[in-house]
Order: sequence, then structure tokens, then C-alpha cells
Amino acid sequence: MSKINQIQNALKELDGGAFQKLADSYLKKKGYEYLIPLGSVIGSNKVKKGTPDTLAILPNGKYVFVEYTTQQARLVEKLTGDLNKCFDEIKTGIPVAKIQEIVICHTSNLDASEFHQLRKNCEAHSVNLNIFDIGLISYDLLEKYPGIARDYLGINVDTGQVVPPDEFVNLYSKNKYATRLDTDFIFRDDETKSISYAIENNNLVIVQGKAGVGKTRVALECCVRFTEIHSEYKTLCIFNRGLDIFDDIKTHFSEPGSFLILIDDANRVSKFEYLVQQLQYKREDQQIKIIVTVRDYAIENILKASKAYGEAPEIVVQPFTDEQIKQLVENEYNFRNYHYPERIANIAQGNPRLAIMAAEVVKEKNTLESINNVSNLYDSYFASIHQDLDEIDDACLLKVAGIVAFFRILDRNNETIISAIESAFGLTPKEIWEAINRLHYLEIIDLYEDEVAKISDQVLSTYLFYLAFFKKNSLDFGKLLERFFPTYRERLIDALNPVMNIFHSEALMEAIRSHIDKLWDKQIHENNEEDFLFLLNDFGLLKQTETLVYFNKQIRALPITQIDLANLNFDAKSEASLPSIFSILGSFQNADDDNFKIALGLLCDYLEKFPEKLPDFLYIFINRFCFHHTSYLYAYSVQQAVVNVLWERTRKGENLLFSKVFLIVAKEYIQTNFRNYESKGKHAISYINFELSPTIKLTELRKTIWDSLFCLYKVHSLKDEVIEEIHNYSILNNEVSASKIIEQDASEIIPFLMRELSPENFKHCFLVQTYLKKLENRDIPVASSLKERFESKIYCFYDLLTSDWLERHTLELSYEEYARYKKDEIEKYTSQYKLEDYTEFFKQCAEIKLNISKSIQAHSFQENIITALISLAERNSKLYSMVLEYYLDQSDPLNFSKYHHQLLVKNLIEVSGIEETYLILAEASHQTKRDWLFDYYEYLPKSEISSERLYQLYDLYNNAESRELPTNWDYLLGYQAVEPEIISKEALIKLFIPVLSTKLSVK
Repeated sequence: MSKINQIQNALKELDGGAFQKLADSYLKKKGYEYLIPLGSVIGSNKVKKGTPDTLAILPNGKYVFVEYTTQQARLVEKLTGDLNKCFDEIKTGIPVAKIQEIVICHTSNLDASEFHQLRKNCEAHSVNLNIFDIGLISYDLLEKYPGIARDYLGINVDTGQVVPPDEFVNLYSKNKYATRLDTDFIFRDDETKSISYAIENNNLVIVQGKAGVGKTRVALECCVRFTEIHSEYKTLCIFNRGLDIFDDIKTHFSEPGSFLILIDDANRVSKFEYLVQQLQYKREDQQIKIIVTVRDYAIENILKASKAYGEAPEIVVQPFTDEQIKQLVENEYNFRNYHYPERIANIAQGNPRLAIMAAEVVKEKNTLESINNVSNLYDSYFASIHQDLDEIDDACLLKVAGIVAFFRILDRNNETIISAIESAFGLTPKEIWEAINRLHYLEIIDLYEDEVAKISDQVLSTYLFYLAFFKKNSLDFGKLLERFFPTYRERLIDALNPVMNIFHSEALMEAIRSHIDKLWDKQIHENNEEDFLFLLNDFGLLKQTETLVYFNKQIRALPITQIDLANLNFDAKSEASLPSIFSILGSFQNADDDNFKIALGLLCDYLEKFPEKLPDFLYIFINRFCFHHTSYLYAYSVQQAVVNVLWERTRKGENLLFSKVFLIVAKEYIQTNFRNYESKGKHAISYINFELSPTIKLTELRKTIWDSLFCLYKVHSLKDEVIEEIHNYSILNNEVSASKIIEQDASEIIPFLMRELSPENFKHCFLVQTYLKKLENRDIPVASSLKERFESKIYCFYDLLTSDWLERHTLELSYEEYARYKKDEIEKYTSQYKLEDYTEFFKQCAEIKLNISKSIQAHSFQENIITALISLAERNSKLYSMVLEYYLDQSDPLNFSKYHHQLLVKNLIEVSGIEETYLILAEASHQTKRDWLFDYYEYLPKSEISSERLYQLYDLYNNAESRELPTNWDYLLGYQAVEPEIISKEALIKLFIPVLSTKLSVK
């Protein structure tokens, strides 16, 4: 029976008292506040006589009368009688004029004529009528208020996967093989602060890290702390039972309010995207925040699912140090033998979950031999499973356990999966579900509603997968690959990744490799290119030589392409669908050095044959091969290889494509602070903020980059790009801790500046002075002669016309005082200027503007140009008029902003009068002419407004482009003296519509 039928049948079975209680809750959800249940007996489902059954008091002082009935026969007569009682002022004691609305809730149906009859009765008394029948109520209970269906009708609409934190901890701990969540919370101050800050300022936060590092524990603690501060928030946790969570979401998040949702192991939650949609489509009366935990190797899928909402901050939970692991187990287990914490720390390798598992084993067996390695630790921790399976002596049990571990969830109704399992492993559906029932009895597998099987604890799931497919070889891993790869490749990676990390051994790797070899040969023979690429993508590192040979052959077969640099997109952007040559060869940064260099060479070969793939090429070289926070441990070998291979391809600037690629990659590599999202090997992913460590190898790498850039400067077409590269470096906001690296860079950069740049070139002066300020801010010494050499006349002019916060700080002036100081300095400098001086003034300004357009000083530069011109207007109105006329004759070369040229026009009107101003503006012929003319009509004094000026304004609107129209219409009020209806709807349409469609005809 469907849920809606269950709800409707249950409603019909309610007696009057029970229905009144349900309907009161229902109306409260519908927004009827201050309900007084006059007809209900408190504490029971009995009813008492009276009218109305329930009274609601409205904020305006009026009332809502509510009548309930479960009567089926002669319903309209019953309801008519109830309405008449409501209108009986003697019976109710309330004047009819004070009744705003009558609500009727019933468990039957009315036809249209009956409904109309009741409504006419209410309309006769000027009272609104609202009727909620069984259809409307039942669907609301199903879709909006399933909590009412559960509480009053005993009908569960959800699956019990959304629970409060205390219940989540209890459910988590019920599995006898799960590690505890109730340990002391220690050593996580940094992560807690980061997560707490993130959730304060974002609605979606992702907490990632390796399996067992304590993501769930940290996230739970942050939830507790958040709700202590924000008591209006209700925390709910997602406990994954393997069932579709859609109904649960409807149940728990259909109400108004503020919710903090913890989604643990989000990649394993069925339909995770439903929860993200709660953020996208939340109601106006809701506030929703979500904390997600996810293992590092599964982060990509969560990022994809979250992408629809937007970028979410990611916090990485790092492993503990050995000392922290020791203190953790000492606090929890009070070991007196100091060897125990030592050995546990050695085994755990910073993993709190492994540490707790090891401590539990040591506590039970009181011997270190039980945990001499990770594999033995798992064997000891799950020894009871071994014992149970050995005693039963049924090989089918371990097979089925391994299968459930792989699929995460096994649904009895999914015939496709069950059939595929039978085909691959020879297990019939009957055998599978008999085994699942026995495993459920042994508390190894959880079984929900006798339909869905799941292993709740991830550690146990990993162990059973390893046990079934590798240690005991109960199942053939090759058949798993052959039948389920690549369709279930994500599940395969999810299952295999922790096995390879935890139980890593040469024997295990060889076992996996042998199966890969067979599948490799099979797909080559079948010429199944798509599946073969997936195989290379996921397992190419196990067959490095063969993978490189394959791509070398593929690339050589591609035709040679004529490269047109002008049509190439130089934006680093990942556009290739997986799998691709970029994802496969990109993983070779985890291969040995020689093979990685070969992979880089192949990627370069591919780019030459397929230049349209440049965005993908740049993306992988910048995002995947860039610095990692552990790069210093490997002597920056990946980045050195990238730089060497790319530089070789530039042929010292002869190859323009690779020269430009080198410039783009170098721009990223010469930074000192990074926040990278990149592969960490074996499908693990990291996202972390860090600074480079100033090692000898880093110094050598940066010297190589700088020397290469300076070599490219000798190529005429690349000079400006190299200058821009150094300028971008000069304005980087490096951390103070990077000063040592910056000082080392200076030993390479300063000789280049002195050798190659000219003080006669403003761009060069600007670059040198910007770079020297970077060094000065970090107290890095440099010869004063360099600064003096590049203080050219035009640079000093630039310095005059820009505001410098450092100068303001040195002079100890307030913002207003500094503005006056700059104005005085500019006035002194220009006080003797004649017209010819201003022609040079504008020429120099144009050159400066061209070279500082991307600088933060561009705004203050334009501000101070205006200051200089306004000062001229105050000092010499005639010269000001001549200067502005000259400037406009040059076609507005500085392209002043709207605000700035308004100031100039306003002053021109004041000092030269409206006629001369109009002539100057109207006779000019430049692209921004109409912008300046609109300023004229905006600042025209009211006393000077005439019909002639109005028609000129009409004509200006008639010829203007939409982008030129003023956004402030208030100035039109001044034209009312000439045209009283100027701001009427019709007049505005007359003004503006022609600009967007047809031209205005002025008569």
C-alpha cells in the first residue's frame, strides 16, 4: 500500500479527539499561532462541547474559529450547523465582526456545490472560510509534515538516517567492531578553529583527511561548539543506512528554522546531492549549514556534487604526531608499561583510529606481539570474526562479506547487481541472502528492512575486502575487475585504496599487478579504447613503461598541426573529460624521475600536435605539478623536472608556443605561498595552505627560472611579457617568512634590472621602483644608486600624481591631511604651467596610464590629475578653458571616469559660462563626447534652462547609446519650468524608449 493511502486510511480511523489533536498540530505548522484548543481535554483524546473547537488569536486582535469533524454521513448539514453556531454571538460570546476567518478540518470530501454553499454562508457575515479536507491534509502530511504522520498516525515516512548527535554517537558505537567516538577531544585546536571559522562564514564546509585521522570526532566537536554559541540552530547528523535519504530530508527539513547538518563520509551517503540541494533551494524561513566529512581520496566526487552550490572551504585534518598518539592512548587506557604507547605510536603512524584499535588489542591480550605490524593488528582486532567464520566453516560467508564490502550497499531489489554477482562469482541470489542473514546474525553485516545489506564500519569493510580478495583468496580479484571495471571504478578505488595503504606489501602489489596484466591484454585484444583508458587512468602506475609506450605510439600517429598563437586560449582550465592523457600522464609525478620526465615530454609532444588542448596542458602543469607542502622532502624534483623540460622546449625563445607556456608556468612557480588542490599519489588528494621552505634545491630551482626568464627577455616579442612577469612578482603579497627567498631572488633580479633596463623608459622605471619597494618593505638591503638611477623625470611626475600610504604613514598624516598635502604639492608643481606645459602634462599622463592600468595606483593617479585641473580652474579660468578644450581635441586620451569628467564640466560651467562650455563640448569630436554633454545638461543652472536647451537634450537622448544614458534622473526636475511633464511616465518613455528601439522624432 502506498504511503498516501496509509495516511488517508489512518486519518479515517481516528476518533474525534485524536483528530483534533492532530489537526491542531497541523494548523500550527500551517502558520496559525496562538491556538487555544477549547474542544480538547488536556492529556487525553476526549472532546468537550463548545464553539469553536479551537480558537486562534490573530495579531490584529481578531479571531480565527476552527471546527473539526470526522463525521462522514450528512457532512454538509453538520458543517452548516457548526458555522451557524460560530455566528451565534450568545453561544460564543464573541461579536461576529471580530471573526476574521473560520477554518474547517474534516476527514471526508465535499462536492463543489456543498463547498459553495458553506462559503456563501460565511460571505454573508463577511468572514473568510478555509476548508482542509482529507486530501489536502494527507498530502501535506506526506510531503511537508511527515513528523505529524509519525507522531499521530504511527506511519514512518523516513528511514531513520537523520538523527541528533547523541543518537548518532550511540548508533556509531553499536557496531562492536567500530572504534569509539567518545574519546577525550585533544590536539585539534587548529582544526577546530579553522572549521568553526569556516562554518560561521559559510553554509557548506568540507572536512577531509585520511581514513582514521579523526574527521568525524572533530566535526562533532565543532557542531557542539557552534550550537553552544548559536542556540537557535538544531544539529542533525546523517547516519548512513544505505537507503535513499530523500524521504528523511522531507521529514526533517520541511519546517522553518535553523539547521546544522553533519554528513559523515559523504561519498558513501546515498544521493548526497539531495542534501546539497537543501542549501540551494532552502526556504526563506530556513537557515541551513552543512559540515561534510570525506576521505581524502574521495574528495573529487564530493567537490563535483557540491559544485552546483559553489566553492566550499576545505579543512584538512592532519595525522597526529607520535607524541600525540602516545598521550592519546595513555589518557584513554592508562598503560603502565611505557613500551605499549611507544609500539602503538609506531604502528599507528599518526592515525588515531589505528591507535585506538591497537590499544584495544593490547588491553585485551596484554602483549606487544599482537600488534607487531598493521596487518597483525587488524587480524587481532577482528579475531572474533575469524573465529566465527572458522567455526561455521562456510566459504560462502566470507565471499558475500567481501562482495558487500565492495559494493558498500547490496539491495535485494537491485536485480542487475545481484545477477552480475552471480555471473562473476557463481553465487545464486538464494546463497547470497542466506549468507547475509547469517552475517547479520553474527553482527558483521547490518540488514535494513530485510532488503538492504551494509557493513557500517569502514575499517571492518576494508578488512573484509582484503580478507576475501587477497589474504584468503576466497574471491578472484581478476573477475571483479573483468566484470565490474570500469562501471564501478569509483567503488573499486574506494575499496582498494585503503587496502593498498594499510596492507601494502610487494606480494599484494604483485597480486594486483598480475590481474591488471590480464585485463590489460584482454582490452588491447578487444580494442576497447574507452575502457582501456580508464584502466590506464587508475592503474597506469603499475605498468609505467607500457603506459608510456602506448601514449608515445598514439601521439606519433597524430597529424602535424599548424599552430596559430593568436587563436589559442592561454587560460589554465581543465576541460578534458576523464580519463584523458592529462589525467593519466599527470599521475606520473608519483613515478620514478626518469619516467616522469618521459611523461612530461609526451605531454609536450601532444600539445604540439593538438594545440587546442593548451588550457588542459596549462592546468595540469600549474595545478597538478605545482608545489606541494611536502615538495621540499623530495628536493623539489617534480618542479625542477617541469622547468627543465619546458625550458628545453622553448629553444631559448625560438619556439614561441612553449616560450609563452614557460612564462605562464613560471609566473605561478615564482610565488612563495600556495593553496594547492592536487594529487598526492595513490589517488589521495590534498588541499592546504603553505609556504615554501628556503632550501638549497629551491634556490637552485628559482635561479633556473629567473635565468630562463631573463633569456626570454632577449626575444623582442616577449620583452613586455617578461617585464609584466617581474612586475607581478614585485606586487605579490608574500608572507614575512618568505623574506629569505625574496632576498635570494634579489641576487638574480637586480643584476638583470641594472643590465637590461633603461631609465629613459617609464615602464622600466615603474618596474624597478615597484620592485625596490618590495625589498624595502622587507628590510632587504639594496644599493641606493639603483633607486636614484631609475628616478627619471617622468617617474617623479608619476610619484607626484599618485598617493602612497607608506608616505602618508611616514609623514604621520591622517587621510584628509594627506589629501591636502598632495593637493598643495601638485599646485606648487604646476603653478607656472602654460598651455604648452599642459600638452606635455597630458602626454606624460597618457604614457603613465598605459603602463599602470593594472596597478592599485591607477585610481589615485586619475584622482590627482583631476586635482591638478581643478586647481588650474581656481587659479586661471581662461587657461583652464583652453586646457580642457585642447584635451577634448585630443579625443579624451585619459578616458576619465564619469565622476571625474562631471567635476571638470561643472567647473568649466562655473568659470567659463554656459555658452563657452557648450561650444567646447559640442564642437569636440571624440567617442565620449555625449558623456560630457550629458554632464553639461545635468549641471546646467536652473536659471539657464530654456526650451532650446531642452530640445538639445531631447536630441542628445535621441542619438545616445544606452550605455551613455545618465543613471541619475533627478536633474530632469530642473527642466520642469520649461516642460512640467518632463518626469511623467509618458515623457520618460519618450526619452528612453527611442534609445533602445526606434529614434525619437523631435518636432
